[in-house]
Amino acid sequence: MTEIGTRTETSELLREFKVPIPWVRILGSIVALLALLILMFVELENPLLSVAVFLVGTIVGGYHFILEAIEAVFEKRKINIDVLMTLAILAAGLMGQFEEAMTIVFLYSITETLEAYTMKRTRTAIKSLMKLVPRTATKVVDNEEIEVPVEELKENDVVILRPGDHCPTDGIVISGTAFMNEASITGESVPVKKVVGSPVFSGSVCEDGLIRIKVTKPASESTVARIITLVEQAQKQKVPVQQLVDRFTRIYNPLIVVSAVFIFIIPSLIFGNVEQWAILGTTFLVAAAPCALAIATPVTIFAGVGSAGKKGILAKGGAHLERLGEIEAIAFDKTGTLTFGQPQLTDIIIRDSNFSEDDALQHAASLEYASNHPLAKAVLQAAKEKNCKLLEIKDVKTLPGKGVAGKIKNETWFFGSLEPEELQPDDAKLLTSLKEEGKSVALLTRNDAVIAIFAFEDQVRPETKQIISDLQRLGIEVFMLTGDHRNAAHRVAAQLGIPEDHVFAELKPENKAEIIQELRKKKKLAMVGDGINDAPALALADLGIAMGTVGTDVALETADVAIMSDSLAGLRDAITIGKRMKRIVKQNLIVSTAIIAVVLAGVLAGVVNLSLAILAHEGSELLIVANSLRLLTRTK
Repeated sequence: MTEIGTRTETSELLREFKVPIPWVRILGSIVALLALLILMFVELENPLLSVAVFLVGTIVGGYHFILEAIEAVFEKRKINIDVLMTLAILAAGLMGQFEEAMTIVFLYSITETLEAYTMKRTRTAIKSLMKLVPRTATKVVDNEEIEVPVEELKENDVVILRPGDHCPTDGIVISGTAFMNEASITGESVPVKKVVGSPVFSGSVCEDGLIRIKVTKPASESTVARIITLVEQAQKQKVPVQQLVDRFTRIYNPLIVVSAVFIFIIPSLIFGNVEQWAILGTTFLVAAAPCALAIATPVTIFAGVGSAGKKGILAKGGAHLERLGEIEAIAFDKTGTLTFGQPQLTDIIIRDSNFSEDDALQHAASLEYASNHPLAKAVLQAAKEKNCKLLEIKDVKTLPGKGVAGKIKNETWFFGSLEPEELQPDDAKLLTSLKEEGKSVALLTRNDAVIAIFAFEDQVRPETKQIISDLQRLGIEVFMLTGDHRNAAHRVAAQLGIPEDHVFAELKPENKAEIIQELRKKKKLAMVGDGINDAPALALADLGIAMGTVGTDVALETADVAIMSDSLAGLRDAITIGKRMKRIVKQNLIVSTAIIAVVLAGVLAGVVNLSLAILAHEGSELLIVANSLRLLTRTK
């Protein structure tokens, strides 16, 4: 006969018989309840019938935690909560206390089922991402459309997306225009317009339009796949508090078993009345079992990670999410985080009264039509908003480092940068003044005469001021770090309500890292940046947070927390979740410890019997699970 005491064979045996299907657990709890009701209210004349009801109820209702107990003892060589509960059931059964034993089976079984339900709910948002990725894709091969399994898509394959289609993997639009709903990835419900060259991400939905995309990553490496992997890893990682609880229970659980045995054996030998002391030992075992304490942190962390994941917030571990609740200060990179990160046209200053602002904009946009320069894009965007009709340009020339020149009606026009010494004194003075404000400047000239001066500036995101205010109300100090001009930085800070002495400008990456190190000495500090240029600062802060990281591999690699959306509202939600999670963990630990202490005192004082100990024990678990589930409610 094979010895099942060996680790490997025990593990294989358990895996063969463990059935984690939720409805089977629910059925087991129902059977345990029926057995309990029979034992309590039906008079069974034959004692063997009581034993049979007890055994059926125990085996069916408690199979999952009994198997876990066997695995813990024979494979993991440790005493966990399942071992304590199994020993209590066994002791009560051997003493003929079938009702009490079955009460333990039923309540522990239903509590375990509810705990599993909590875990399942926190996985729902993440598993829903898997459902958003279709099983097949419409691939274009030699101008023919064929349906292929998503797993067969390779880099550079061409896929068609029609209205209602789910994007099978990451790619780039190569033809067509469409609005894509990326709510499942970023948490933002507003569809995003996609044109040729725009990236699209697995899990997003084509709202309207028809586009062709070129696959950039196989499905196994897509954005959705990486999100799921990160969340699963985060849920497995233990926070410091949980590690402390685990170390405590490794010592505490064996002590509880030894103490229960001591309470049973020593007084029995001295005073007799074996049954009385056996019941007291079993009651002590139930009362002292730290079930609620053991689940206080992991259930909360699991719920917190799930809640954050639904909002497009990825923490690489529960510890990072917990640390969000401890942050006392946040240092923001300015460009691309507090601002859009792209210059926008703010001023058109006319220097020739024969021209209007619209005239100047029309000429500038006509010259810059074919340019990809950031200032050119800002001019063209402004012209589009004004519905400017572009003029015909002849002899267009790009002047490296200067701008663009061309002929309009046989007149030479230029749009670009000029030095103050090349201008008339008044124009030079105005140019210098605008640059001192931190603005980028371009000039429009006709036959070398200045027609207009265009000023550009990176604009503050519309939601930023409210978010900064919300953070400050939470007691979090806000700092700004930027390589931008000092005047531009202070002007942005003034708009956002950031104190002047909290602004650090004209910084190189190494300067940012030095400032982060200094700030960390005073406060628990988070750094918020784009995850690429700010990598050294992100790594040095107590917590690195990358913004707008959807599809960005480097950002997901460097940051502790990644906000998938391009909105600071995600940061506010992340900190709120972190604070709530930390608060709920603390509540759970205090409540679970207090209940154990009170019930134990009652047992030793003789005022708490086995039934009350069972109710208190399982009730505390249900209370912890219910409190943790609050993290899955809407977070504000």
